[in-house]
Amino acid sequence: MTAASFRMTAASFRMTAASFRMTAASFRMTAASFRMTAASFRMTAASFRMTATSFRMTATLFRMTELKNQSVVKRIVIAFMVVIMVAGMASADTVKDQYDNALALYNEGQLSSAILIFREIVDNSKTHSLADNAQYWIGEAYFRLKHFEQAIVEFDRVLTFKNTNKREDSLYKLASCHERLGKADAAMELYTRLLAEYPNTRHSSYVLKKLNLLGS
Repeated sequence: MTAASFRMTAASFRMTAASFRMTAASFRMTAASFRMTAASFRMTAASFRMTATSFRMTATLFRMTELKNQSVVKRIVIAFMVVIMVAGMASADTVKDQYDNALALYNEGQLSSAILIFREIVDNSKTHSLADNAQYWIGEAYFRLKHFEQAIVEFDRVLTFKNTNKREDSLYKLASCHERLGKADAAMELYTRLLAEYPNTRHSSYVLKKLNLLGS
């Protein structure tokens, strides 16, 4: 009876633990839902702001076209500038919201979903100021998934962006990927390159230790 009682108690604890895990998962999903809703509200607000701006610009344009001393060419140029400004504002707001949403998914461990959104930013907004960061986080997501070969491809792409602020971290991650794949020579070359380009890198102590280990 005592053994049976212990088994029932253990089973009860396991069920309770499972219940807690399900509750925690539910809270995480609810939090993610709230964040996505907040992002949606921000995008809607941005849309209203752009619409209001568009109306103001259009009204200004109509007033300008009423002036008889405005040439046809000048009116066309003004109209074209209005279209570019509105489109640019729409793109900037949308990309920032996409990026924030993808980063939230990444931090929650929903890596595949994060990759899809980051990839969309890179593919559709290559010149946006967040494009290189989005590309970097694609590499980080594959690194966390232990898909090191694909992570190398993604981190290499970060290096193609001019003046990216993710170059230092990408070199470090490239070296780490090669090390985990057992490619010691490639890892050493990249660690050495990192120290050459960034002598004061925050990774310096770890990199020096790794170079000593890989070189021995």
